Amino acid sequence: MSTTPSHAALPRPSRRNRALAAFPWVLLACALALFGFAAYVALRYAQVASGAGGSGAAASGLWGQFGFLMGGIIGPALGFLTVVALAMTLLMQLNAAAEARREAETLRQEAEQRARPAFLEAKLAALSTLINAANHEIYRAGGTTVEQRQVWDDRKNAFLVEMDATFAALRALEPPAPAELPAAAGTTAPAA
Repeated sequence: MSTTPSHAALPRPSRRNRALAAFPWVLLACALALFGFAAYVALRYAQVASGAGGSGAAASGLWGQFGFLMGGIIGPALGFLTVVALAMTLLMQLNAAAEARREAETLRQEAEQRARPAFLEAKLAALSTLINAANHEIYRAGGTTVEQRQVWDDRKNAFLVEMDATFAALRALEPPAPAELPAAAGTTAPAA
C-alpha cells in the first residue's frame, strides 16, 4: 500500500495573487452594474419622454439631457475602470515576470548540479594527463640539473594536491550511503 497522496500538494497562492485572479470578474461586475444603471435611467427617460405628450422639441430636449447625463457618468467611470484595468494588467505582468525569473534561476541551478560531476571528471582526466607529463619530464631530466627536476617535481605535487581536492569535491556530490540497519533484537544473548 502506498503512503504517498494521490495528488501533489500545490502551494497556496498568496493574497495578492488571489486578488489579481479575481480582478477581471470584479471589473466585469462593475461594468455590468454601470451599464445596468444606464439602462434603468434610459427606461425612466423613455417613460418621461412618452409622458411629455410626444411633442418633438420636449422629447428631444429630454433625450439630449439623457445623453449628457450618460456621457457625464459613463465616460469617467469607464475611464477609471480602464486605468484600474491597466494597473492590474501591469501587476499581473510583473508577477509573471518574477515567476519566470524564479523558474529560470531554478533551472539554471539544476543544470549546474547536473553538469558539475562531468566537469569534475574532465578536470580529473586533465590533471592525470598533467601528472603523467610531469612524470615524463622528471624522468627525462634525470641526469640534468637538480633545479629543473625540482621544478617539475613541485608542479607534479601541485597537480596531485589539486587532484585530491577534485576527488573530494566529486565525493561530496555523491549521494550518502544508506545507514546500516540496526542488529536484530533476537541476536542478543539472553540475560542469566
